[in-house]
Amino acid sequence: MLQEASARPDVVILGAATWSIKLHSGSSEALQQYKVNLTAIAVHLDRLAEHAEVYWVLQDPVNEDMLSDNRKMITNQQLDLYNEVALEVLKSSKYGRSRVKLLAAARQAALETIINSDDGLHLPESTRNVGALVLMNSLCNKQLRPIDGSCCQTIPPPNLFQKLSACLFLGAAVVFVVLHVLGYNHHRRPVPPDVESLEEKKPAAAAAPLGLKDSFQALCRMGVIMLYFYLCDRADVFMKEQKFYTHSTFFIPLIYILVLGVFYSENSKEVRRCFTLQVF
Repeated sequence: MLQEASARPDVVILGAATWSIKLHSGSSEALQQYKVNLTAIAVHLDRLAEHAEVYWVLQDPVNEDMLSDNRKMITNQQLDLYNEVALEVLKSSKYGRSRVKLLAAARQAALETIINSDDGLHLPESTRNVGALVLMNSLCNKQLRPIDGSCCQTIPPPNLFQKLSACLFLGAAVVFVVLHVLGYNHHRRPVPPDVESLEEKKPAAAAAPLGLKDSFQALCRMGVIMLYFYLCDRADVFMKEQKFYTHSTFFIPLIYILVLGVFYSENSKEVRRCFTLQVF
């Protein structure tokens, strides 16, 4: 299976413990042998995970009160011991972190719903559906890339440009805070309007450039705006939603605004003249 590319599966789902506990009556020797066997196949599973998705399903809890007599040795304590062995063996490999993924979604759901089991061992249908949905989302979302519900997609790390921009805006914020603490300020007084001519006096020379503090303040505002758009674009912060477009939702508000603009538009000179008369 590992040598022939055509024979390699796309997904491998494994899990074992209850039969070992039942056949050996929950003996400690069986647990040690389970660890030895799992360690032996862990290397091959890790190699297989280079070309396929390999999942190891953690054992679900049981309702011990409802188990039949030939299953009384399958206790939650025994299942926890086997799960701990699986976590210990499969979470690491001799090459570093193992590529085998541990599937515990059904186990988490079974902690609340195992009381609804028919025989105390097998999960109810609703819990099985939860595990199946989580598994399908993990497998299919990477291929389908839906525009909503993208919680199962891999979160892309910030790229170099985003890191440099963050450093720039953070540095601008630090300089602005320092200048503000030191009391550095340089403002240009505004030109008062000429009421008689209804126009502002034009400055004799070109407008003076912004001060150092004003420049860094503008950069800080730009950084806040960029941070807002960055967070809005992160699916792990704000979930993406389906967006729909129709001609009616676009053109009706546009026509309404244009009609209001036509009926309520006035000459700006007349407005200024009325305002000046009221002032005098």
